[in-house]
Amino acid sequence: MKRKNILGKIKRLINYPFSYNTYEHRPDYILIIALGLICFFGLLMLSSASSVQAFQKFNDSYYFLKHQLLRGFLPGLIIFFIVSRIDFRRWRKYAFYLLVATVVMLILVFIPGLGTSYGKAAQSWIKLGFLSFQPAEIVKLTFLIYLATWLAKRNEKRLVILNTAFYHFCFSWRLLFF
Repeated sequence: MKRKNILGKIKRLINYPFSYNTYEHRPDYILIIALGLICFFGLLMLSSASSVQAFQKFNDSYYFLKHQLLRGFLPGLIIFFIVSRIDFRRWRKYAFYLLVATVVMLILVFIPGLGTSYGKAAQSWIKLGFLSFQPAEIVKLTFLIYLATWLAKRNEKRLVILNTAFYHFCFSWRLLFF
């Protein structure tokens, strides 16, 4: 009896970040497991590929693995749980503004002091104190949110000509990346 109670508490603790009200959908556990496996094997490959170099430079075989876990995986996991609690229909209101903000971030890369490069000639990173990131990675997500919102609005207006939507998508993509 006590074991079932403990298992029930563990199950509620694991499901808490994914618990939704009755009007919301259940989480896609297959997607979550797939993401977990991809992260696990990515960290395994990082550990395997960088252990010799990490030991030579830092006298710690797992330096790069620890660095990736603390500065990449854990913050990403926290952001994942926070964003998963936000109803996806709320993103529709902010889709255009998010896209504009990320395009502005792409331009900020060229400002000296904000934009930086790590060993390459191209400045593709923004450095803000202890935080550095590539705006191009954020653009991928915000462009998909914008495109999904745009297509949903076109579907609501019963636009049956798919070519118009495709041309709009290609034009927007070309403006952002070429």
